[in-house]
Formats: sequence, structure tokens, C-alpha cells
Amino acid sequence: MVLLLIATTIFFILSRILIIYFDFPYLIEASRDNDFRNLVRWNQNGLENFPPYYLYFWYFIFFPFGVLESFISMLIWDILRLIVTSYVAYKAYFMITYRIDQLAIYLFIYIGFINDAYYGNCNFVVMLFFFLSYKYLEKDQKWASGIFFALATFKINSIIYLPVLLILKKIKLKEVFYYLIPFGILLLPYLIFPDYTIQLIINWSKITPGIGGTAPAASTSADALASIITLFNSILTKAVQPSQFLYFSIIIMIFLQSIINNKRHTQIRKALFALIAIFSIYIVIFAWLIPLFTYYIWLVPS
Repeated sequence: MVLLLIATTIFFILSRILIIYFDFPYLIEASRDNDFRNLVRWNQNGLENFPPYYLYFWYFIFFPFGVLESFISMLIWDILRLIVTSYVAYKAYFMITYRIDQLAIYLFIYIGFINDAYYGNCNFVVMLFFFLSYKYLEKDQKWASGIFFALATFKINSIIYLPVLLILKKIKLKEVFYYLIPFGILLLPYLIFPDYTIQLIINWSKITPGIGGTAPAASTSADALASIITLFNSILTKAVQPSQFLYFSIIIMIFLQSIINNKRHTQIRKALFALIAIFSIYIVIFAWLIPLFTYYIWLVPS
């Protein structure tokens, strides 16, 4: 797995160099490292103009990469992604009981890694924080586990990690404060600046062009239903994208390890894998294939 990650990283680095010196289809040139370029641009706009797709403290985590030369910054980002993902994949090998579970989680990691590397996103950072949180939880060091959970929430959907721990009985309800206190401390600026909190909520409710479609005006009941479905697609495809499979793999690992003593472990595993397959197809269609064709219309210069 580690060798595969190394080979994939080398491929993406070489492809970036080729794109600089040779002509490729416009869609590839426009989308390659697009997320990384957005992160850099958002950081350069300053903290007060930082878009609320991420919680504010991501600005400080990513800040050094916004001041380095672009190509060098992306290269370091690639190497960090490789180191982090290889570390998690290697450690997970000794933490997962069944080989079939291991292969499924590795597949999830690799799908996420490819997408994260292509667009230059930061999901590997969330994966690292999730993994360290789980690792310290297993060592019964709950404060450390809570701190890493809080750090992972710079991507809002990462908060799902906490209810997963509760549902799987990895922590008791009275132990939630180990996680909520660090998280609450990080959220204090949102209480001080409530306008930013409102902006955060509004941003997540907006329709992203090419993702989930564009809903018609709700002039009829059918249009109203279409608007609701489109809004749901927009929010869902922002919350779960193929590149985010990187850190959702940690949640799947926790779940599979939590049910190994269940008599219906095999049946539950099969049901989970089937659900993941269906959900993955849905996400690929609405978060990748549809944007691939619709954004091409907007991205190609007239």
C-alpha cells in the first residue's frame, strides 16, 4: 500500500510538470490542483475574508503554504500527504483484525488519496487528526483524543466523528466533555463575531454550480420538491466527496473493529460494504461526473 501511494505521488508530481510545459485539455489544466489554488487564494485574502467552508483556524494551519512559491508549496503539500497517508495506512495494518476489512479500508484510503492529490485538497490532514484521536482514545488518553478531534473540525463535517464514538460505545456520554471543551474553546470566536456564524450557515445552504444541479423556481409543488432535492444534493455533495474518503476510512475502521465480536459481524460487514458502494456511486455521479460535464461549459473560454 505504501509503495502504491509513493508511485501515485510521483505520477501526480510528474503530471504537474508536464502540464506546465505541454498543452492538455482545458478541463484538466483548470481542475488540476484547483482546490490547492483556492486554499492559497483564500489565505492571501486575509482572515476576515476567509470563506466559511472551513472553520477559521484552518487559516493558521495552512498559512505557511500561502506564502511559499506556488510550485514548491504544492510539492511540499504532496510530500506531506504521502507521509501522512503512508503513516496511517502502515499503522492501520496492525490495528485491523480481518484482512477483508483491511482491503476495504485501503481501497477507501486510495480512492480518497487519488482525488485529494489530483485537486490538492487537505483531507489527509483531517485523516491524520482522526487517526491520532482514535489512537489516543485506545490508549485511554481522552484529553489528547479530544484535542485532535477539535483540530479535525476545521472541516465542519468532521464533527460526525463524535456521535460515531458515542453510537459505537467507544466513549460514554459523560466523557463527551473531553471533546466538547477543546471544540468549544476553538468556537469562541464565533460567539464573539456572530455575523461570521450566520455567513457560515448561509454559505453551506447555497447551491454550487454543477454540483447537485440548479433547481427551478418553486412555482409548483413539483418545482418545490425539485428545489428541496437539489438543496439536499448540494449540501450532501459538499459534506461527502470522493477525496474525503480519506478520513471517512478511519470512521469505517473504527466501526468494523467495534463489531468484530458481534455474532452477525459478516452480515453487518456485507451490508455496510453494499451501502458504501451505493453511496459512493451516488457521490461520484453528483460530485464528480456531473461537475465534470457541467463545469466544462463554464470553464472553457468562449
